[in-house]
Amino acid sequence: WKNGYSYCLALSFVFLALNILSNTTFRSQYGVISLNWDIKLPTGAVITDIIVKEPSFNGDGEEFTKLQYDKPQDMSKIGLKKLKEEDVAEANEKITNFITVTTSIKNNDEAIVNAFRMHNIKAEAGDYYRYVSRENANDYLILLYKADTNTLYLYVWNI
Repeated sequence: WKNGYSYCLALSFVFLALNILSNTTFRSQYGVISLNWDIKLPTGAVITDIIVKEPSFNGDGEEFTKLQYDKPQDMSKIGLKKLKEEDVAEANEKITNFITVTTSIKNNDEAIVNAFRMHNIKAEAGDYYRYVSRENANDYLILLYKADTNTLYLYVWNI
């Protein structure tokens, strides 16, 4: 009986540890982006969820998140490239497409439209940018870092 009790206690401890880990690490943007996209975001930001996907069985949906850092970050370490003037239009096209499709799918929901209006972010020369896609571009991630404000914006699309 003692061995069975010890076994149950050990399993309970492992379950508790995994539950705590999943609630703190993998539910944060750091853990989600790392787990789903293999990108290790710099930690220490204040995270603001601007648009959060509704829970679904498939994990599909869209998210728009702001990470505000208190000091400059070297985003080249995670693959973001400094935008040149000739690259800005393409970056803004990807962001505009995300906004257009998201508001369309949400039937121009006033809260969604207002969120994008309040956070009308445009890429500019000197910003840092990365676009990553998978599943024939059905899933994609846009990262835009505004170096002048130490702010990283994440646009996540999952189908």
